[in-house]
Amino acid sequence: MLKNSVINLIVTNAPKTHSSSGTLTCSISPDHDLVYAIRKRCSPKGPAKTLTFRHLKSLNEALNKKIGELITNDPWRIMDFCPNVNEPFKVFVFFTNLILDKTAPVQSVLVKHAEWLTADFERFLHSRDCAERQFHASRTPQSWENFTVKRNQVKFAKRKLKASRYETIS
Repeated sequence: MLKNSVINLIVTNAPKTHSSSGTLTCSISPDHDLVYAIRKRCSPKGPAKTLTFRHLKSLNEALNKKIGELITNDPWRIMDFCPNVNEPFKVFVFFTNLILDKTAPVQSVLVKHAEWLTADFERFLHSRDCAERQFHASRTPQSWENFTVKRNQVKFAKRKLKASRYETIS
């Protein structure tokens, strides 16, 4: 006969992430069983990619003037002494990269690709962003309602896409 009554619960906000649960008879106490839940394996993430680019948005008049001075001061006459057609092109590329390295250096950014992201979902995101910009411009209750509806639709569509992606893996 049980002396104590204990209720053990495992509560989760995402039951799809668990594969099974149950109880195990344990020799620690005759009144208590061990309660467990097993999570599904997470999908392996692909390696992050590095994107290399030159940031040319910050070009202003002073920087344009500096680029102009660098172009005029570089020894372009070297190309006259090149033996074939390919050498002047290589010299041109070398000097152009030299100038760009001084004015707009190369930057690298780590990019993580979401495998569940589709073109249809990106259009969905764009419509949500347009609704948000419209709300910030007008500040009317109708534009707020339109934005919140689209925001919630995007949120649920994202959950659905991620869930379907991870269900196919496990």
